[in-house]
Amino acid sequence: MPYPRNSALAAPISSRQYLQVLERNASIGSWAWQPADGVMVWSSNMHRLMRVPAEFQPTIEGMLAAVHEDDRWLFQDMLVGLDPVASTPPYRVRLADGSLRWHVCHREVACQTPVRVVIAIVQDVTDATAAHRLLVQRQRSLDTVMRLLGGILWRAAPNGDLVFDNGWCELTGTTLAENAGDGWLRTIHSEDRDVARAAWRFAVDSGRSYSTTYRVRRTDGHYVRMDVKAHPHLDEHEAVVEWIGVCVPSIQAPPAAPAPVDVADAPEGPELRAARALIGLTVDELADAAGVSAATISRHEDTRQTGRIRPSKLARLKASLAELGVTFHRERAGGAFIRWDRDGGRQG
Repeated sequence: MPYPRNSALAAPISSRQYLQVLERNASIGSWAWQPADGVMVWSSNMHRLMRVPAEFQPTIEGMLAAVHEDDRWLFQDMLVGLDPVASTPPYRVRLADGSLRWHVCHREVACQTPVRVVIAIVQDVTDATAAHRLLVQRQRSLDTVMRLLGGILWRAAPNGDLVFDNGWCELTGTTLAENAGDGWLRTIHSEDRDVARAAWRFAVDSGRSYSTTYRVRRTDGHYVRMDVKAHPHLDEHEAVVEWIGVCVPSIQAPPAAPAPVDVADAPEGPELRAARALIGLTVDELADAAGVSAATISRHEDTRQTGRIRPSKLARLKASLAELGVTFHRERAGGAFIRWDRDGGRQG
């Protein structure tokens, strides 16, 4: 029967011609089956999908045998199901040339009387399945790397709502529903909460990258400092499709090493006492100038004391006396002398 009846085309196009064009370009085939007597009919492109010649006589048993043994139950459930419409997830099929492909099947019951007839559409989804499996594998690899780093990978909708995570809920003892909207902020330390909220809202509203650090409450009640970054994933029109982010434990820089203390030629106790006497400086006056306690100076000058003052304090005493024109010099033989040079002052 021509299709459509009211076509303005000069020559009518049959439904079979439409179906053949569709099947060839969509990598699909179709079949019909009468369970009562086992009669099965394939379309021409179904033969191409299965890599068999046009004269091949199909049977339901042959189709089942071609399905990979681990996936065969998927095909069988689709066949015997009571629903008038049923579909399979992707399953593997061994073709006549030995190659392995991924198919999906959608079947309907065409009629029940006088006999039951089932029709189905089969689509080759090998390329799409392979791409999906590759994406899943890459996702799992990234998840593994993040777990090795102690981090968390997460995604959010364009409006900022958390839609996926691989550890945030586990870390905080929450659910995705509890993290919806601004719910995730309840796990942030109260002192960091406002900054975290403002930074995230600015990123979502502006479409710019997100970077901040805040403390997160773990399930045990303790807080862990996390460095958090996110970047918008854009479509071809520069619209945000989703946000992809990571949280990793903050690695704080180690404290800076103290600057080396210059105590070369610093005064010993008797030398310090002699220097003060040389310029007429009391213990309290030197203590104020050097920013150390008078007791520290007295202890250093008292030869009966066995304890030594810290090098940093000794360096401050030396520096303060140098500002007053007093320097200390040591000779290789172990001797020492004090120099006072201030406005042409004395030496001793």
